[in-house]
Amino acid sequence: YPDPAPSPGMRVFYGDESNADRFNWLPNQDSAGINANIQGGFTGYELSSGSIRIHDPRIQKRVFQMMGLNDEQVEERFGNFLKAFKYGVPPHGGMAPGLDRIIMILQEEPNIREVMAFPKNGEMRDLMFDSPSTPTDQQLKDLGIKIT
Repeated sequence: YPDPAPSPGMRVFYGDESNADRFNWLPNQDSAGINANIQGGFTGYELSSGSIRIHDPRIQKRVFQMMGLNDEQVEERFGNFLKAFKYGVPPHGGMAPGLDRIIMILQEEPNIREVMAFPKNGEMRDLMFDSPSTPTDQQLKDLGIKIT
């Protein structure tokens, strides 16, 4: 997720390139001090989470570069997004409650799947929609995927 703001101590984002080669970007590593996160918990359950968003175009561009995108790819995919920064982006963030977890605790259920409207099973399959399903040959062709 490329738009949570990095923690202020992450010098690699803020101009000190001396440790850039030793820094491994992990897109899902949002709770290990890389991002400025907001979390709320209760008895070992995460009930709410969010983050401060990047509001500096230089930092946002640096994040895209660390994800392996070159300047041309960044401009092609995110040019309009970065252009919007020129008009001024105030510091901002967001936080969302995990209502399913809150209900699980209130109902004293041991498993979150017991309170979800369309739960996946332990193998992450949706039995109501039989998904994920086997793709058709046409779908594979459309996506340029060859299974050998």
